[in-house]
Amino acid sequence: MENSSERVMVFLKTKLIRERVFLYDRPIEHKKLSELREEDTVFKMISGRQLIVQGEDIKKLKELLPHYLHDKIVLPILLELIDTRPIRLRIKGSMWQCRSIKMMLHGRLKWKEDDVLNETEFRKLLRIAPSVVHIMLRETTGEGSV
Repeated sequence: MENSSERVMVFLKTKLIRERVFLYDRPIEHKKLSELREEDTVFKMISGRQLIVQGEDIKKLKELLPHYLHDKIVLPILLELIDTRPIRLRIKGSMWQCRSIKMMLHGRLKWKEDDVLNETEFRKLLRIAPSVVHIMLRETTGEGSV
């Protein structure tokens, strides 16, 4: 009986460690939208798993964004969860990454664009191209932040 409960504990510990790794997982590489064909693309993650960006989502992004922004946005789009009430996510990447994503959501390009998505913007991005989005938890700084 004790042997069985030890196996369950080992399984649960392993599962928790694995899931925690995925929450902080990042792609090893990024690719510009202009470099991608409209076909499924695999991105290797640091954890060893793979993130598949669907060709249909790549096509949608290319149609929504003007051609001159295809070199400015990289995939996958990384979003860092910074708050849950209300939901807020920080766009990871360059200012052009933020501008391109916000243009896709609002239909206009602004020079000074906020790098945070609210819940409405996040839902809209997921409706447009769900497979291009990778959500991560905010990394801790050692000062108790989440």
